[in-house]
Amino acid sequence: MRVTPLAVLVLVGCGAAHPTTRATYFDEDHVEAINGTRLHYRVRGWDRRHPYLVLLHGGPGGSALPFYPWGASLEHAVNVVYLDQRGAGLSQRARFADPAQPTPEEAAPFAIANQLRDLEGVRAQLGVTRWHVLGHSYGGMLGVEYVVAHPERVISYIHMDGLLSVPMIDEDWLAYAERALRETARLDPASTPRTDALQARVAALRALPQDERDRELDGVLGELRPERLRDRLPGADAYDARLDAELRRYGVSPAAMSAPEPGLALGVAEHFATRDVLALLPRVTRPTLVIGGVQDPIVPPGRAELAHARIPGSRLVLIDQAGHDPFKDQPDAVTRAVLAHVAP
Repeated sequence: MRVTPLAVLVLVGCGAAHPTTRATYFDEDHVEAINGTRLHYRVRGWDRRHPYLVLLHGGPGGSALPFYPWGASLEHAVNVVYLDQRGAGLSQRARFADPAQPTPEEAAPFAIANQLRDLEGVRAQLGVTRWHVLGHSYGGMLGVEYVVAHPERVISYIHMDGLLSVPMIDEDWLAYAERALRETARLDPASTPRTDALQARVAALRALPQDERDRELDGVLGELRPERLRDRLPGADAYDARLDAELRRYGVSPAAMSAPEPGLALGVAEHFATRDVLALLPRVTRPTLVIGGVQDPIVPPGRAELAHARIPGSRLVLIDQAGHDPFKDQPDAVTRAVLAHVAP
């Protein structure tokens, strides 16, 4: 076990629970042996008596690192657990004999049930009876699974641009590709040979069985880089500058923010190309906030509305001028929505 605390004695303000007392800000970096692997998580907050909120990042194979700048806006109200999921971020990385194709035995540790045990292991190690759970993108799919499996451990749930279905997300990516390529052709008629060729590839992908379509989609998305850069929202640039500063502060390489192994393993362990959590949504019984970016091309607003419609008693917040990472594009608006949700 390695725990590196960073603490300073400061006055508690900004809406903290005890504004007239002094409290120690804590920033603890954990690498813990949990459930057969080593998991990395950072915990930051103002008061250990406050509720805890665990962030479930996207991917599969992303990292909690991109949440560091935004998460700071919550830490006066909740103690934030920035967890790097199994095989991702600064957690223990997986190594496969064939880096492009894990065997069933190599992939088995990444099964969703095992990832839920990882979460329970982190919670138990922190000594937390119940916590708030926030799932973003793939973390939304994992979050729904966790809230349904362990409702007694959950105070509330936040589904932020969360995946509901891999076939749906593939369809939404293809729809975005068609719209983006049409806009490129309109803005730059000279680009027509390129856009026509890519439109033909999109049409060909639509005709493939789901497994093959999911496998081939990344190739088309890679060729959409000009469109994705053009459609990037302005707020993300300022946010990424803050993120760079956070990475330098902790001495972390940007390369840690992405790992291919969890996605490859889930493809084998869970037949991930066809996975969805739609049937679980009515079984989410904890207070739930659904957040969606109006300009999200990956989980468009209609998917957020679907989650809201199927999760009993949930509340929906759609944020304009925000894409798939609304905490980057409109951090203040997302903070207001989350703090209103987690307030006692």
